[in-house]
Amino acid sequence: MQTNSSGASITVAEASKTNVDASYFRPISVTSLRIRSQNAFGSDELVINFESNATSGFDFNFDAKKITSSNASLPSISSNLNGIDYSINQINPQEINIPIKILSGFSGNHNITIENANLFNNASCLILEDLFTNTFYDLSVVDSFSTYIYDTTQTARFLLHVGAPIDITTTDVSAFGNNDGKIIYTRNSSSSFNIVWKNSLNNVLKASNNIITSDTLDNIPGGIYYIETTDLLCGNSIDTILVTEPSQTTSIQNLTTTNDTKVWINNNNLIIKGNDINNIVVRNLLGQLLFTSTENHKEMEIFNLESLSSQLLIVTTSNNNKVSSKKVIFVNTNN
Repeated sequence: MQTNSSGASITVAEASKTNVDASYFRPISVTSLRIRSQNAFGSDELVINFESNATSGFDFNFDAKKITSSNASLPSISSNLNGIDYSINQINPQEINIPIKILSGFSGNHNITIENANLFNNASCLILEDLFTNTFYDLSVVDSFSTYIYDTTQTARFLLHVGAPIDITTTDVSAFGNNDGKIIYTRNSSSSFNIVWKNSLNNVLKASNNIITSDTLDNIPGGIYYIETTDLLCGNSIDTILVTEPSQTTSIQNLTTTNDTKVWINNNNLIIKGNDINNIVVRNLLGQLLFTSTENHKEMEIFNLESLSSQLLIVTTSNNNKVSSKKVIFVNTNN
């Protein structure tokens, strides 16, 4: 409960007391961004979330106004929009800067921790700016830091930069060996961005500047692709996308396809295991030969991949009259 007039009071009857925990009036059932401030006396928490049915104003069904503790030594953290301090602040997905106020009756070091930033819907970035020290914290890599809070601070010292929501859609290749895949990158923002498209070999396929809303890479084969974007708010960011294609179909008289052979990657090694394998061929998406083995009656073969970049591998094995073709994604853990 919160009152605004001086000398206001409230009377609670003895019968209203309970020793059983009740449910929260404003439950949060989704994974939300949580920012916590802690000093030597205790801690306080702020919840921020994207909710498509919420607005930028106070929503009775989604938001909760901030009520500070009567213990002045405890920290108090809240967001501030349109003159309202929030302890729970849910807004519709958008590109926005949210002032964050951290107050304390105790001057000293405060530990700031952040939870669930990597799960915060589809925001292109989350950057917490300290307006006092001109320090920027990228919440995708920073989940805690320590800073000195003065007991005289009364305004929002921090600014949470929420990047525009992004959406990446893919169209997979229609048949093995075709080049009809497509990737569409969309950013719901009125600000422009630069974008560079790269393949699994890190070769630039396309580069565009000052894009508004969306860009497309089409007529591509299956494989791993990197999308590097740059803007004034989020700086540089990279998304990794996989475009798949159907497996190769072998149609040769007296040959049948089998799934008995197992193929996997462990510690930058390609491991192939099966029964009575006579021939192994490993190629990349361009059809270039990477490894081969023609030793008869093998049950296991191991190829070291440390010299390769991250990419999609096609492994074809044969034993007697049976052929198996499998695809496996290799991510070089040393890079």
